[in-house]
Amino acid sequence: VSTQSTWGIHPRTAIADFKESIVLGETSLSQTELNELIENIRDEWMGDDYLILKKNCNHFSAAFAQKLGFETPDWINRAARFADEFLPQSWVDFMVEAMIQGDPPSEADSSKMIEEAPPPVPKNLDHLTVRELKTIMFLHNVNWEGCVEKEELIQRLQESQ
Repeated sequence: VSTQSTWGIHPRTAIADFKESIVLGETSLSQTELNELIENIRDEWMGDDYLILKKNCNHFSAAFAQKLGFETPDWINRAARFADEFLPQSWVDFMVEAMIQGDPPSEADSSKMIEEAPPPVPKNLDHLTVRELKTIMFLHNVNWEGCVEKEELIQRLQESQ
């Protein structure tokens, strides 16, 4: 049984760098009703269940906003979704450990990881954004110069395999 649960913090005081506030809308719920809503979902967000790529504070924020009838922008958790889908678990473990230790990997260490075990290229590339395609191309040392359309990026990436 987990003893760690969700807790509140004041806006702009989290460990991560603050980017921006996003107004999602207004609710007609009272403060008491909001507190009850938080109590009702608290057990779904126990600290022991935290996973940086699958169940982080941004996932909580999106779930809470959805309970209020709002949607959060897709870009908010894009890095976690991308890493979860494409990066080998060994990379994720290495990066998380480096963050915990406060010792980010050097550029040489990162380059060595990419050379030794580049992430797999997914079979279906159509659902990826241009930015995600270019990231995969970068990790596989595939040049995207001259590619104007998304389809050209996909073709170049597929041809490189």
